Amino acid sequence: MATTTSNCYMPEDIMFNLLSWLPVKSLVRFKSVCKLWLSITSHPKFIETHLTNSKKREAEIPSSALVVEKDVIKPSKFYLVESSKDRVMLQLPPQLDHHMILFVNSCNGLVCLANSDCNVLCLWNPSTKWYKKIPAPNKRFSCYPSSMGFGFDSTSNDYKILRILIYPNAVDNDSCMCTLEADMYSSNADSWKEIQPPKKLQNFSCCKFSRVHTINEVLYLHYIDGLLSFDLHNEVFELYPFPYSLPYTRRKSCLLDFEGSAAMVFSESVRDESVLSLWTLDYVCGEVLSRTKKFNLELDCKMHYRVISYLGVGQFVVKDDSGVYSVYDNKKKERRNLAWVMEDASFFKYTGSLVSLQGSGQQE
Repeated sequence: MATTTSNCYMPEDIMFNLLSWLPVKSLVRFKSVCKLWLSITSHPKFIETHLTNSKKREAEIPSSALVVEKDVIKPSKFYLVESSKDRVMLQLPPQLDHHMILFVNSCNGLVCLANSDCNVLCLWNPSTKWYKKIPAPNKRFSCYPSSMGFGFDSTSNDYKILRILIYPNAVDNDSCMCTLEADMYSSNADSWKEIQPPKKLQNFSCCKFSRVHTINEVLYLHYIDGLLSFDLHNEVFELYPFPYSLPYTRRKSCLLDFEGSAAMVFSESVRDESVLSLWTLDYVCGEVLSRTKKFNLELDCKMHYRVISYLGVGQFVVKDDSGVYSVYDNKKKERRNLAWVMEDASFFKYTGSLVSLQGSGQQE
């Protein structure tokens, strides 16, 4: 019987485009198919294009999430969750003590992890198992609760880590006055440098800062009186007071990244019922903040909810007063319990990517 052969050749640009829309776990497997595919998927241009396409896909499909389950006695557990359903337990890099680990933030597929003293840090890509240990900062972390942020400066093509350090000045029976200091790591320089914080925060009453969020290449964190921002490119802080005094008990979320805007959820009284409303926090003349109401979250008013995170495409992670976590779909007006979340948990939006930096290591 005669044999026939077919020409299976595909132009490299078409192959490039097709591969750039695939999930990372498929691309990792395909690296061993042939040298051409390895060459394509390892090229910086492909990695950049794949990341761009992944972000486009997230505009229509709910983002993956990294979930950290905390336990006072046992090590924290890290999960990668896709579409709020399938979850995979992650094995962390060997650089950190898993009993004392902090999840700082996720950006472009890279995750910043730190120990409890925040002087041992690591950048990690859970999708590819790549990791890089960060040089130790010059200053030890402060004894007061402080904050860390991680983000990307696209102008300089530089990943940066910010540490905000709080040191007590004096303690008396009524108050504790503190000084705020900061330093920043640059992946381009592979080193740390000091950053000058706002003078208004050089002597202030100690308060707890929120977790840092990266929104449009600006780091944000809120405290009782307002927002503190840090521009990753210009490397300067700005301080924005809230537009008017609002009781702390009416804030039903920490700071959220809502479709590229800083936002918070507040409770309001409507016809003798408590309603949760999402508001964006916008600049006015670059100096103060104004609140803009977007919509109400139509949750059961008989339950008391707190919004934990926003995953995109109208999906919010909420926690009720009995400790049960669920995902609320604001478009469908539906809520789905996350029965497998058993401990105190944090949720972080995650974009899978092939991104890595120089000085890499690889998990076994």
